[in-house]
Amino acid sequence: MTRNILAINTHGEIVDVTEADQFPPGKTQFACGFYACAMACTMSQPGQPPSMSANQVSASAESWYAQYNGDNGLGNMYGMSTEQEYELLQQIGLHYQAIAPAIQQVIAWLKVGYPVLLAVTEPSVLDLALGNNNPYPWTPAGNHMILATGVTGSGNLLVRDSANCTNLTNPNSLRPGPRTYNASTLQLVSATVVVPPWRPRPADQTPFTVPLVLPAGWSDDGTTLLAPNGIGVVRGFRLYILQQVWDAANVPLAPESRANPVEFSNPASGSGTRQLFIDTDLGYTAARGVYEIHVGREFWTLLSQQTSVASRPPLSSTPAPVTSAPSGGGPGIVVNERQMITDIMNAAHMIGDYATHLQARLTLLQ
Repeated sequence: MTRNILAINTHGEIVDVTEADQFPPGKTQFACGFYACAMACTMSQPGQPPSMSANQVSASAESWYAQYNGDNGLGNMYGMSTEQEYELLQQIGLHYQAIAPAIQQVIAWLKVGYPVLLAVTEPSVLDLALGNNNPYPWTPAGNHMILATGVTGSGNLLVRDSANCTNLTNPNSLRPGPRTYNASTLQLVSATVVVPPWRPRPADQTPFTVPLVLPAGWSDDGTTLLAPNGIGVVRGFRLYILQQVWDAANVPLAPESRANPVEFSNPASGSGTRQLFIDTDLGYTAARGVYEIHVGREFWTLLSQQTSVASRPPLSSTPAPVTSAPSGGGPGIVVNERQMITDIMNAAHMIGDYATHLQARLTLLQ
């Protein structure tokens, strides 16, 4: 087993936390910073229960708000200043490190196991599960505080947001987290790393060395990363996967192989190696290192090189066609599955020796 593996929970988060709705009846609606700090206060290692319940999170946040802002009544519209944030974190015993409000800096810290308190502009928040739309049930205009708890494989943020609800007057309308927020649109006002009690305290804004994240069900002996289907990943591709939040179901279809060019849709990519996975394709060249190849562009290029249906010679034996009924009803579209798989195999063979998984299906159709 590889050492220094970063544990994540079933949601992909680096900590387990308790969240709470920041809009209890009759209370201020501007306590987001205090709720974010209270949620951070509950953090535990993935798989272990958080230290407080939702009711305790709410009670603590409301108490701290009143302590710092005079009272927590509905008419109080004060928020949380950066100075108040730092003072409260010290008060509740959480070590912190202020970092530059840059999204890549935030992602770097999350990848090494440190959650980050973020002050963001409300209009810049887009919830991908809501169709990449703003989640707040008011006209977003000011600033807001959230707790970032992880990074998705596509580089977006997993967050716990006490205001992501459907109704300001219903304390049970909080959408369950973590929410996935579009990292490319977030406008950061401030960013503060919160140090989990089980991790070392940072000396400055520089993240520690990136640990390795083992996908669930995979194994690693320090040299070969072995997927559940028995196919291994080695060298640079192995490190690339271990340094991401890699989808455990995205297994390799064949071992790494040499390719020239590495990308058929980009002959200038030059020679190197590549390895095909169910959902993506990794390539390596001396100039670029390891990177993800645009699979759709590759497949389109290869299909475009195939001869048209009309010019294909007739098959000696034609199996019964497969009929696919459209969702709206009607006679459906007749598809020759054998010819379709043959076309895909031809395209896959041009990429490399990645058609084994299709060969088995084609044999059954013969």
